[in-house]
Amino acid sequence: MHNNIESHLVEKRVFRPSKDFTRKARIKSLDQYRRMYRESIKQPAKFWAREASELVWCARWKKVLEWIASFVQWLVGGQLKYAKEYLEWRL
Repeated sequence: MHNNIESHLVEKRVFRPSKDFTRKARIKSLDQYRRMYRESIKQPAKFWAREASELVWCARWKKVLEWIASFVQWLVGGQLKYAKEYLEWRL
């Protein structure tokens, strides 16, 4: 029995979307995706505040990120319109 496991499952191919798909997409290129990813790592509060602002809110968040020890909350105090409407419909 071998103690070392060797994996050959490394995928390096890139599958480009069609031009029609790209034209309709929110993220238009791999470069744009990579820029957004870097920003989400380097400045998460700024990144997620901008992304969240594209949703419809009944109550806008008071704080983007609250980090207390190992407890994390995002968009503190915010209430999405869709969540409220769904709950009202279900109750």
